[in-house]
Amino acid sequence: MEVGRERVGHSYHGRKKCKGCIATYDANSVFQGFVSQVLNICGEYSVIYNTTDILLVSLDVRAKGPIDIETLPNFAFIGATAPNSPPTSGGNSFTTATGTPEDIESAIWTIGHKRAIIPQWVNMDKSKPATNIVLLTVLWVLTGDVTTFENTFVKAEYVFHLSNRSIGTKLMEFLYSVKIFKLYGISSKHIHTALALVYSLIPCMQDRYASSLSLACRRLRHETRKR
Repeated sequence: MEVGRERVGHSYHGRKKCKGCIATYDANSVFQGFVSQVLNICGEYSVIYNTTDILLVSLDVRAKGPIDIETLPNFAFIGATAPNSPPTSGGNSFTTATGTPEDIESAIWTIGHKRAIIPQWVNMDKSKPATNIVLLTVLWVLTGDVTTFENTFVKAEYVFHLSNRSIGTKLMEFLYSVKIFKLYGISSKHIHTALALVYSLIPCMQDRYASSLSLACRRLRHETRKR
């Protein structure tokens, strides 16, 4: 994903804060849609192809450590927690929409070499596991172990592996290789995605975090049956 500065007409050169929208691309740099400002029924961000309802965000492009992604006007993108903190109690769109209390992390994004943006989950013991991004048809999940996640819950539609490379005039971008799985027999062109950073799944994960992912997968199956 990248922040498209051209959408709001601001150059990032010489600025501490950059304003823009979040665009998504596959491994071949093919545009996959913008993050929408309209939440789904579970309080999760969706992905759209037009610019009518895009989510505008603000980033500290000079930060040397983990940062929040703020939506405009001035609300933290998925919660508001301190850098390097484990999951903590706090307001979030998922809890507001569903009534299900969930701990959160938000300052998990780092601006890396050549302006790449990379997520890093922090466990309850403050350890920092490998953090992968997978797409489960209607939501995104961060997981520390893709194989364990798939064996426990459901096969992923896409698995993203992050790396850095030169991106020229682009401000920020997730760089990844894509591995495609068939999920519930639904073709990619019929998939409705939503951006929902749930909880990192690793073998030593506490049960309550595994339960939150299980709940997300049940919602996924429900949404799939409706289609």
